[in-house]
Amino acid sequence: IDRLEFPSFLRGTERALLRSHLYYRLASSAVAFRQTLRRHLAYIDRAIAAAADGRRISRLEARQVFGAGDELQFEMGLSHSEQEVDPTELTQERRRLEDLLELLTTWAAYDPKACRLAELVRGRGAAKTIVFTTARATAVHLARQLAWHRAAVVTGGHASIATGRCSVHRVLDLFSPTARRVSAPPSQLTVNTLIATDVASEGLDLQDADAVIHYDIPWTPLRLVQRLGRVRRLGATHGTAHVWWFGTVPLLDDRLHLRTRFDAKIRAQVATGVPGSSNIGRSTVWSHGLRARELFCRNARPSLHIERTFAVARGPKVVLAALGWWTKHGCIPELIALRGPSYEVVQSFADIREIAGRLERSPLTDIPAPEPAMAALRQLLRHRLRWATDSSSLTSANGALARRLMEHARTASQHRRTDSIDLMNQTLDHLSIGIRIGRERELRDLLPHCTDTELRAWCATPDRAMHLTHFSVDALLFGDGSQSI
Repeated sequence: IDRLEFPSFLRGTERALLRSHLYYRLASSAVAFRQTLRRHLAYIDRAIAAAADGRRISRLEARQVFGAGDELQFEMGLSHSEQEVDPTELTQERRRLEDLLELLTTWAAYDPKACRLAELVRGRGAAKTIVFTTARATAVHLARQLAWHRAAVVTGGHASIATGRCSVHRVLDLFSPTARRVSAPPSQLTVNTLIATDVASEGLDLQDADAVIHYDIPWTPLRLVQRLGRVRRLGATHGTAHVWWFGTVPLLDDRLHLRTRFDAKIRAQVATGVPGSSNIGRSTVWSHGLRARELFCRNARPSLHIERTFAVARGPKVVLAALGWWTKHGCIPELIALRGPSYEVVQSFADIREIAGRLERSPLTDIPAPEPAMAALRQLLRHRLRWATDSSSLTSANGALARRLMEHARTASQHRRTDSIDLMNQTLDHLSIGIRIGRERELRDLLPHCTDTELRAWCATPDRAMHLTHFSVDALLFGDGSQSI
């Protein structure tokens, strides 16, 4: 994979994204990787044919090549440079792809990851289990590995059981009849293992299951929370949710850096003032670190034993601030600390607790709040507030949706349909302020052949996303700098 050159894409960022996409599919399964390679090979063949005719591959041709499982390939395929590509380079890339497919065939039957999953599922007997993957091809492959024994697959509008294709609602009813308030199916139709892509990770009542298996690790911590939210919901009869993880093998993780990315994203979540926990499925799903942090923040003010808005204690040069970030759903508390000569933000929660405990035990002074500390705190709060309320930029996924909307708007303008154009503007407004993952998926499913009525109904649906309204500074505690850190 490292030897692939992606000659159609001149920008290094696009090549790096596509290479990571291939490694991500390989980390899922050889089947998913093979499917992606074949699609990329078909894309190269179309590009070679187009180059022979003296033209570039069209958007329609790219859309025909890439399916729903490879949105990244499709978007990259549409954004490549208009500069001419040497057909010889495309032919050489084709040979490299064929070599990869041949190498893959040699190892096709060797899948210890799928074998381990089968052991886990068999060990759970009749207990209900949800297995999450990132690729539809992997989900179907796993069902085959289980011989479709009381197993079902749900992926992006498609669902299957041992007897063949059926509706998504039917499969979910067979898997989780109690939570979905339907009659229990006959024994021969009972589904104990639901293998799903992240289409089933949000908004579904599946708490008949008491276990989640992360067969593939997603790119963001939020996806993990949403997956666990399927079984940690109000009305669940089990007291414990069981979770298994399939870590990425070291050789692939060296390329994908999934652990490093997770660490960075979780640190960013802890460092920002919007939300440190998530209310999903009408029950609060926490990680242990974020739960400890939030509970400590809620109790920070009384534990510091200060009676006025701020106080200065003998101690190192630090400032401790108890904040409240207000949304329309309530207040999200946060405790932040700045320390050192330049008052840098303390990222470690353990260090913040140590600083708070040290200042709490120190005697108070009558000196005013240090102005450098106040200036550093004001600058940080302005930055946080600007970051939390910035709605000018779109995510990459929302950017793709916006481009599709613009295509519809151009068509509407050609036919002078002013109502449709206004409707596109409303939809773009929703995208610009940010939408939830479920709403994004709904819009993506609508856009290929949506009508004005369907789009208007989508715009009218309320979005439960949190929007920051203001923040409050509840208490400040400073160290006067008389002691070293």
